[in-house]
Amino acid sequence: MINGIVLTHSDLGKAFVNTAFRIVGPANRIDSLSSAGLSPKDLKVRLEKIVERDDNDDKTIVFVGLKGGNPWHVACRVAKERPNISVISGLNLPMLLSFLTKRDELPLSGLLEILKIDALRGIDIFPGDA
Repeated sequence: MINGIVLTHSDLGKAFVNTAFRIVGPANRIDSLSSAGLSPKDLKVRLEKIVERDDNDDKTIVFVGLKGGNPWHVACRVAKERPNISVISGLNLPMLLSFLTKRDELPLSGLLEILKIDALRGIDIFPGDA
């Protein structure tokens, strides 16, 4: 199974995980972590604790909301040190639901591509000719 960590500013990640659980039911091996009130150094320590707890050569995807923010930079630093971690930005609910429902079916590389596609597929405009 591929682990997931939702690392965001404030409590956004916790809200995403709780909402996803309400839609698809509870799931194991997905955590949320907030950067609120933490220095990048402290955030890295907390992220590493979660990774080490789950670290049994399983793959882990760290989801961040915004490329370029502290969660992104911290997650990328941790991923550089651990080849079993990937980081994906642009977190949205379709992406997280796709992860929870497809992580047992696909290898990491295929899953990451599907997550990107499903995240974009969830974006639409109504009416379509606006």
